Amino acid sequence: QGNNKIISNGKLIVGPDYYMAIITFFAILIPAILFYSIPIPWLISKVSTSYYAVLGVFIPLNIAVFALLFKASTSDPGIIPRNSSAPPDVNSNTISSARHPRTKEAEVNGVKIKVKYCETCRVWRPPRASHCSTCNNCVERFDHHCPYLGNCVGRRNYRAFYWFVLCVQTCAAMCIAIGIVHLVKASDYYEAKNGTDRGGFGDAMTESAAAGSLIMIVWALVGWAFTFALVAFHVFLIWTNRTTAESLKQTWEGKEPYPQKGPRNFKELLCGRKPPSRIRENYGGPPLTDQYTTIYDEAMGDAMANDPARDPARDPARDPARDPARDPARDPARDPARDPVKKPAS
Repeated sequence: QGNNKIISNGKLIVGPDYYMAIITFFAILIPAILFYSIPIPWLISKVSTSYYAVLGVFIPLNIAVFALLFKASTSDPGIIPRNSSAPPDVNSNTISSARHPRTKEAEVNGVKIKVKYCETCRVWRPPRASHCSTCNNCVERFDHHCPYLGNCVGRRNYRAFYWFVLCVQTCAAMCIAIGIVHLVKASDYYEAKNGTDRGGFGDAMTESAAAGSLIMIVWALVGWAFTFALVAFHVFLIWTNRTTAESLKQTWEGKEPYPQKGPRNFKELLCGRKPPSRIRENYGGPPLTDQYTTIYDEAMGDAMANDPARDPARDPARDPARDPARDPARDPARDPARDPVKKPAS
């Protein structure tokens, strides 16, 4: 299980820095409390009850933010269970002396790529998988390790991560807008009350707690700028069918094995069916060893089946030139006299 923590018999899986999700929770909660306690009550009581409609939008978004934060930070991102020993096509006796990283050629969508063998997890990584140095596990369609979630973002929780960031951005934008409206309306209100055309802002800061709105605006502005850049970057990644890791490392040079681009990627990634976890939901025992085997996805299975560079001599089960004398069960010239069960009747 690497550095991940398995909770409630595998129903929740968090990274070693899970406490960062708690910090993120409070970083979102503080401006939300300011929103509920300062600008909205004042605007409803002093300006118009129509601002209740703002609550009707903000409250569901706020609930969605916390639900998605929990989902993204406690879901299995797509961890590939470890093997207790090397696969048949890897000479486990010489792993330590082999050149790293060990690779083999595979084919995806007609494009030849290199798949890597993970010495830590003892698995051939499926295409687009990578080993997270923080969680110490291989993750399918690894995007990145998110320090704000305290968890990896991969094949199984990318959707929750994307919607979480988008909802945070929307909530931050609402906090900024309502905070500015509060400052403007409160200034106008106190100017009209005092019968002057200036000084209303100072009165608003002291008498209507507009200082809290100002703090909320600054706090939300920082969050909005960060999440806006993040959403824009991931829109680009989804459109071009790449992950953060692939984009930063420029993994696919020349012809890409995943050429599909455009809006269809949004449907598949954000609205498609989530693949099942490879870690049993009722798991609660020792580290993932013999009782778990790596089950490659369809893309990996096809890729390995079409691998022209695979050396059959290193995998006797697939060796067409296997010496039948070493396996009597496969020897067409087997002497029936040595096997009374198969001895022909006289």
